Amino acid sequence: MILVAALLVGVGIGYLRGGRWQALGSFRVRWPLLPAVAVALQMALAVSPALRGLGGARPALLVTSYLFVGGWIWANALVRDGALRRALIVVAEGWLLNVVVMVANGGMPVSSSALARVGHAGAVVSQGHLWKHVAVSPATRMPLLGDVIPVPVPLLRSVISLGDVAMLVGLCVAAAVVVARGQAAADRIGPAVEPLAA
Repeated sequence: MILVAALLVGVGIGYLRGGRWQALGSFRVRWPLLPAVAVALQMALAVSPALRGLGGARPALLVTSYLFVGGWIWANALVRDGALRRALIVVAEGWLLNVVVMVANGGMPVSSSALARVGHAGAVVSQGHLWKHVAVSPATRMPLLGDVIPVPVPLLRSVISLGDVAMLVGLCVAAAVVVARGQAAADRIGPAVEPLAA
């Protein structure tokens, strides 16, 4: 929900700057299937107890899925120009912060006190929708990069990381730029691209 809210805010800003929201529909990206593969891998980890029980292979598979996403972000950032490129680089930097802390801890550290602030006190972070997380403890490396920021806003209740904040800001700005510029100005990446809907 937070991701959707960030994108909607960006679209609204772009529209208020004289843009057209229809530009999002014709926006083109490189390698559109790569994030789908990453999501499928994470979903497989989420629903398969056998995969979650693979010990050291579990974080390796999780990081692999994130590497797919990171490669996709960079591939699309580097073929853009101006504000759109800078916004996508911010997204990539946020992604990198998340990967670093996950690699260091075998999963995303999540704060129990932050969970309590959004109404999830006592949640077991290694189960359910938090399956890819590990609890923050005295042994946690770089805990400030984990999911320690509570968002106690109705409908958006969640716990996010500094990396998530960077990604959300970058996506918001990117959406605003695409809508404000329109497809002709925002998407100059040549013939080696595929439609987002493909």
